[in-house]
Amino acid sequence: MVTGSTTMTTARATMHARSLPLALTSVTLIALLFCEMAYPHSPYPQGLVPGVAYLVTFLIVRAIRPREPMGVRVPYGVLALVLLALGIMPLVGMFAGAPFLLGLGLVTLGIRDRDAWLWVPGIALMVLSPLMAFWTIENHLGLNSESVLGALVVAFAGLGGSAWRREREILTAPVWPVGSAI
Repeated sequence: MVTGSTTMTTARATMHARSLPLALTSVTLIALLFCEMAYPHSPYPQGLVPGVAYLVTFLIVRAIRPREPMGVRVPYGVLALVLLALGIMPLVGMFAGAPFLLGLGLVTLGIRDRDAWLWVPGIALMVLSPLMAFWTIENHLGLNSESVLGALVVAFAGLGGSAWRREREILTAPVWPVGSAI
């Protein structure tokens, strides 16, 4: 029996609502890693990278699928504007760090969709980012921010790949008509 929940799950899998933000986060963390190596501990351009990443994602989503199924709207455009506005403020970049803004985006998407696959890693980014910005991880654990960002890239790439595989399973699963005998 096909229920509303099953239909929504299939629609979310079709839109890659879980794997796309996780893959975006992984690619954006790579960009932040390169920015960190070029401009160590500088609020610019790192603070703008998360907003630009969500803006590019918004444009890609609009180009690929101009109309979402069943009226589902993905707030990448609004999220991009908010993150760009926050990224312009130098204090946010100095005290929270750019990965904090990425985590804020994931938490926003995760809470909106009630998806723990998004908000739990988002909270992890929001916790780790100030620790990297204040050099706490480097002072107490001996890990520099580049190595922590590299580990986060690997973790989010794994999460994104796992989410993509789960979405593929949902989309390729057979759907049995209502009332059919198996």
